[in-house]
Amino acid sequence: MRILIVSIYYKPEPVPKPHELAEGLAARGHEVTVLTGFPNYPSGRLYPGFAVRPWRTNVVNGVRVVRLPLYPDHSASALLRSAHYVTFFLSALALGPVLSGLIDVVYVWGNPPTSGLAGWIISRLRRARFVYGVHDLWPDLALAAGMIQSSLVARMIDALERFVLRKADLVLPISDGFRRRILEKGVPAERLYVIPHWADGALYRPVPRDPALAERLGLSSCFVVLYAGNVGRLQGLQNLIEAADLLRRTHASLRVVVMGDGVERPRLKGIVTERQINNVMFIDPEPPARVAVYSALADVLYVGLVSSTLSPLSVPSKVQTYLACGRPILSNVPGETAELVSRGCFGLNCESDTPQGIAEGIRRMAALSENERAVMGKKARQVFIEEFEMSSLLGRHEKLMEALLV
Repeated sequence: MRILIVSIYYKPEPVPKPHELAEGLAARGHEVTVLTGFPNYPSGRLYPGFAVRPWRTNVVNGVRVVRLPLYPDHSASALLRSAHYVTFFLSALALGPVLSGLIDVVYVWGNPPTSGLAGWIISRLRRARFVYGVHDLWPDLALAAGMIQSSLVARMIDALERFVLRKADLVLPISDGFRRRILEKGVPAERLYVIPHWADGALYRPVPRDPALAERLGLSSCFVVLYAGNVGRLQGLQNLIEAADLLRRTHASLRVVVMGDGVERPRLKGIVTERQINNVMFIDPEPPARVAVYSALADVLYVGLVSSTLSPLSVPSKVQTYLACGRPILSNVPGETAELVSRGCFGLNCESDTPQGIAEGIRRMAALSENERAVMGKKARQVFIEEFEMSSLLGRHEKLMEALLV
């Protein structure tokens, strides 16, 4: 197949699924081109070595990567974020049909829906089939992140999302909850197939604890709760920090480590400094190859989302990464994530999305023996292998796209 993948994010940005999909399909013998922007996520600043140009093309690991101009931004400003999305849409619309080459299938890594609209238009112009991968629901995501407050704007975004979903030959949501919501938007059930997030089990895997790294970070004799990922509004990390504050006196060995970058990081660091919360530390983002090493320092890996209509409907992508690393998980995400944690017996769920609820979850984890947590870690890796291994889920993508061309 000749496949065009449209994604506003691509490596070196820390959003692995688009490049894993592209490189995985290329390794299976398909001709893959990616339309993406110049890398700026999550800071909103262009990466070193990149400058916005009319376009830039190179081949990386068998994938032809076409970078298009966009306004770089990942701030809390709805106006600037909209400019980010719209400029990529316009670039993809103007240059995509010309630079994409011959294609059989257009696959859109669907965030935001403007990318989906661009992908559909390109598919019509190039007489290709259109596949829409749904990793977030709009306008739910924008509302939960505080990007929009206007009900009129929300209705306009919802109308755009419905239009794109209905035009797709194939819609691939990441969860059963997303599938139910998409059915409500008028998409026929026969076009819907659930494919969850995956992780690269060779990259993210259980590794021995690094005593020298633990010593350098001051974590050698600590009970470590690690959050690794985007430090944004949706992750609700202020409650985790306040939970650490609540436990300072009763759990002196506790250290909460936040590893990552994002729009909320400066504000959260300010809270830690102002309140002198000395059991919370921030670490700069590490490349994917190092995530497993840092995960091995943790007694518990934490995942959370702010309460919204979206949070119960899917499993955040970092859960698969955590599972692959084989560490116990403390989840502050209701719905499908909580059900997965309970079914897999690889962690605990917080009782409420409050500092008190998270603190109680940490207490319960700390009260377990090292052996009990080790058993949880082994179960985590087993669930990953059985349900979220990358090669099998890539194969599912491949078969569904090939079926469109029969």
